Amino acid sequence: MLLRTDRLIPVILGVALAAAGTTGALAQSAQGAPGGGGQSSQTRSGDQTRQQDRDRLMDRTTDRTMDRTQDRDMTRDRTQDRLHDRTHDQLRTRDRIYGNNLMTAEERTAYQEKLRNTANAQERIQYRLEHQQQMQTRARERGAKLPKALTRAQITTQERARQQEREQTQQREQASKAAPPTP
Repeated sequence: MLLRTDRLIPVILGVALAAAGTTGALAQSAQGAPGGGGQSSQTRSGDQTRQQDRDRLMDRTTDRTMDRTQDRDMTRDRTQDRLHDRTHDQLRTRDRIYGNNLMTAEERTAYQEKLRNTANAQERIQYRLEHQQQMQTRARERGAKLPKALTRAQITTQERARQQEREQTQQREQASKAAPPTP
């Protein structure tokens, strides 16, 4: 069950103040002081010390509660960011496949697997060129239109950019693993 901070702090303050009032009444009755009578300076300084202790305790409790809330919010935000990034990447990947609207989901998956499993950039470039030719043939057969096919140079540029993205992602992942966890 999640508690909202704006509701939790007043409850904590109320409990602490109630405890403070009870403590003060007990101290007065233990010393035999009447309810409205004058207090000695020693009793007043003791009450002030207790009040200061209660205030410090309340501050620490409030700080811990706020820290937990901030940690929970940061974790939620990170999770949402990861989900957004993953969804964005999936959409971007699907849209980057030439002729994806002429392919089944299984064909798209096989295409992506083949690209992932190729040994080097040259094989990926060749596979993408062959794929473009296949999709152009399929488009002609179905009477569909496709955008202009990319040249070998354009595909090479894309492959270099993707390689840089992969390297940057790996570096970020390694840096996040190496970073110490926040307390």
